[in-house]
Amino acid sequence: MEKLVDIIKEHDNGTTSIETIRRQLSRFEDNEIIDCIGMAEMPKIVYYLETKHNDNYKLTAIENDVIISVNNFNIANISYLPVYVHFIELNDQFIEIEGNISMLPRCESYNFVVKANNSEQECQFSSYNMDYTIGDNTVERKDVFKVKIKLEDLPLKIDFYNCVNEIYCSINRLNFYRFAPINDAFKSQYCVRGDYLLHTDSKSIYVEKVNKKQAEEKEHIFRKELAVLDTSASRKAIKIREQYFCRLKQKNKPIWVVMDRPNRADDNGEFFFRYIQSKKDIDSFFIISDSCEDFEKIKKIGKTVPIYSDEHLVLIMLADFVISSQCNGVVENPFWDDAEFYRDLYHQARIVFLQHGVIKDDMSKTLNRFHTNFTGFITSTNDEYKSIIEYPYFYEEKNVWLTGLPVMDVLKNCPCRLIVFAPTWRMNLMHQERDDIKNEMKWVPSCDIRHSEYYKRLRFIFQNEKLRKYCKRHRYKLAFKPHPLMEEYLTDVTSDTEVLFLSQNYSYKDVLCKAKLLISDYSSLQFEFAYLGKSTIYYQYDEDEFFENHTYKKGYFDYEKNGFGPIEKNEEDLIEQICKYIKHWCHPEVIYKKRIKSVCKHNGHSCEKIYKKILNS
Repeated sequence: MEKLVDIIKEHDNGTTSIETIRRQLSRFEDNEIIDCIGMAEMPKIVYYLETKHNDNYKLTAIENDVIISVNNFNIANISYLPVYVHFIELNDQFIEIEGNISMLPRCESYNFVVKANNSEQECQFSSYNMDYTIGDNTVERKDVFKVKIKLEDLPLKIDFYNCVNEIYCSINRLNFYRFAPINDAFKSQYCVRGDYLLHTDSKSIYVEKVNKKQAEEKEHIFRKELAVLDTSASRKAIKIREQYFCRLKQKNKPIWVVMDRPNRADDNGEFFFRYIQSKKDIDSFFIISDSCEDFEKIKKIGKTVPIYSDEHLVLIMLADFVISSQCNGVVENPFWDDAEFYRDLYHQARIVFLQHGVIKDDMSKTLNRFHTNFTGFITSTNDEYKSIIEYPYFYEEKNVWLTGLPVMDVLKNCPCRLIVFAPTWRMNLMHQERDDIKNEMKWVPSCDIRHSEYYKRLRFIFQNEKLRKYCKRHRYKLAFKPHPLMEEYLTDVTSDTEVLFLSQNYSYKDVLCKAKLLISDYSSLQFEFAYLGKSTIYYQYDEDEFFENHTYKKGYFDYEKNGFGPIEKNEEDLIEQICKYIKHWCHPEVIYKKRIKSVCKHNGHSCEKIYKKILNS
């Protein structure tokens, strides 16, 4: 018999109909379905039991709570619906708490309430645009809440309620997401912000005044609890926290931590880091692996710290700003699984996202504020800026900065007879695995890349005799610049050809400056290339499949209407188009010249603009 977990997974993915899943679920007891899904996903349990019994859920009032049932089977109390706390901000007058709530569909009598010392507070609500759906059915509604509470009548006890039919059901448990500075993973866990102490017992949040001596006592008690654990992680946490508090007393300048990829620079982080070396009012550090080739290069520019070193961990807590071209976990959390030991300290720095390139697609699913929490979100074009404001990224205008990318300050057009192929990566060929040696997540192939259509199409072009002869006749060289995530798996794609393989040692800046023509698919490199007044030919043989499987979906940028060059779908037409461009010295056609001029109006000085934005934020 097919396993229940596989049956549910198939329906989650939309591969089975309601009638089919109903018939399949009829073979299992309700308790088996609950155990398989788990109470952490209570709305999903309700959906599957409703589907099994072809019956809507019912709400029944009991003392201080409401029971959810389907077909007379009691599932759980309404107080078990999850509440997620994402952000907690304090100043001298207010504490502001922001998160999202989980609701069952069709529950019109539902209300979410926050009380401070038993006094009901005014909440603001907005759509999260991330309701959980299966097919056309809404399984879980998710709304954002924000509550601003005056810091008076301290100490404060803040409670949260799911209310149904005017019955106040006290939340069974608060879930603190990674940007929240408190949790209840340890009994003595706490957070100090200015003159205020925060802590939680999982159901309520407590705020009270604290002086220096009391704060030191809280830290002493927390370290004692860590000492009792007596693990390598807890012992290290005690040491790192001691170093942090010691260095905090010595700190006399703002600290800015800058990053690119963990094992590679040559991106907007490096270019911005070079710029701020002349700024004597800040103390800046670049974080990168000391085993990579770029470490020594960056070390000649300014203070360079090995990634995951004790110094890196201390700096990330001391930093006023973390400034990076990447937004992966290590940027704001180099502690990974040991993050709870440092939760109160490592989210004090404000994050500025320099970006790797221009966003042309809808990346709101991964880059929305609830996943990233940027103070500054760098953009380069008016359309990109508007998309971050208008799409569900949940950023206010003050956090979206139209400055241009740091790399734009160093791009100088010096083209030679070079045509570069630079496609982006393919998520359907990769998956993430934990690299325990490097203590990081890494994208690795899900299959033999050499058997993929991606690889075969590249080989076909690179081996094409017509293209080779045409390039040779006109004295052009072909080159391949693989995406960093796929480079090590594509080293032989140019073998037995005259195509140059541009490894990580050949910088993207040089590619952009020296290439006369870019052949790409969906890469954002096209914008920097257009900034230099040059055209791109798009090779998009897998457009539908790409946007269906990748980390983002189509956004404001329409390649037919907005692209900086022609689009080709097969190898023969692509080669014809390349030859046509070579014949005309790779100059953009008139229609593409107009598009390039209309989009790329950036007037330089990106680093200076970003620097001033950071100072004023």
